[in-house]
Amino acid sequence: KVLMKLKPTSFNDIVAVLALYRPGPMDNIDEFIARKHGKKFEYLHPILEPILKETYGVTIYQEQMMLLSQEIAHFTPAESDVLARGVCCRRMTSAEVTLKEKFINGGVENGFDKDTLEIIWSDWMKNGCYLSNKSHAVCYTWFAYKIAYLKAHYLEEFLQSYSTIKNREIE
Repeated sequence: KVLMKLKPTSFNDIVAVLALYRPGPMDNIDEFIARKHGKKFEYLHPILEPILKETYGVTIYQEQMMLLSQEIAHFTPAESDVLARGVCCRRMTSAEVTLKEKFINGGVENGFDKDTLEIIWSDWMKNGCYLSNKSHAVCYTWFAYKIAYLKAHYLEEFLQSYSTIKNREIE
């Protein structure tokens, strides 16, 4: 149903939906679809546009969170990696908790409004645990796309092959 509403026009559209179809980010599916179909929206800050343009202003991938932390608050790549690991594993250690302070302070120094930074941070905390690694989402999507093609065009052979694999697992 989601793909029917989205009407994907590229492989990246399908990748994004697969990445969104997880707890947390799933709340953004309707907004993502509406924006793809022309709903007007504004980025919280112009610096976000180059990183979030392909996903219509919605943070979907871990890499986007990492790049944003570097652009907004001048995190080093190592710090953004610690941030992503902490958020994605839902185990923010004391070192990672200090990253919020660094993010807010760094963002303010870079011209961001503190309220905007709090919005970005809370979005990351809400969805970050389930943000996809883009390379993984691409691989999963490619695999699902190939399976769907085989099922649609070679159903009998697909089911026969699947049955053979299942029988081997039982033995």
